[in-house]
Amino acid sequence: TLVTMRGMIFTDVYGSNTDKSSNGLNTRFLRAYAGGMPCELLKPNSDELYRLELDRDTSWWGHMSCRMTGGYVGHHNISYILDGQFGRSLPYKSQYTISALNRLAMFQTYAEVTGVSPSEGSVLGGTLLTIQGRFFDQTDRPALVLVGGNRSTSYSWEPVATA
Repeated sequence: TLVTMRGMIFTDVYGSNTDKSSNGLNTRFLRAYAGGMPCELLKPNSDELYRLELDRDTSWWGHMSCRMTGGYVGHHNISYILDGQFGRSLPYKSQYTISALNRLAMFQTYAEVTGVSPSEGSVLGGTLLTIQGRFFDQTDRPALVLVGGNRSTSYSWEPVATA
């Protein structure tokens, strides 16, 4: 999942790709986290950033994008660490919402259903369905399967190893 945030990011420099930020500050991004896991600022196998830019050459405000590395599905927070005088990010309290699980969070991720088979069955029920997808997670509670808005009374869940 690619996450983009806007706020006071102070710099458009990550690691040691340049000496100073475009706004003249000598500070850089060290790390970003989403959901307690590292959030990668660089595209895989390259030195290209997803997005790290300031609004103007005099601004501290801008956008930062990173790819989440964890597979947890649910409510998440995002933070980053800068070197120099700024340190760890401090979000505005208004960025938090209270989740259905009564937890503070900035955003939510969801499971992705990529296929359901067979595509038809009896209206009386009893059809064995195979649901395929990514990010099916039972960390916080057991999986819930709804078919046509009705709760499935019988199902099994098997994680599939990913390469």
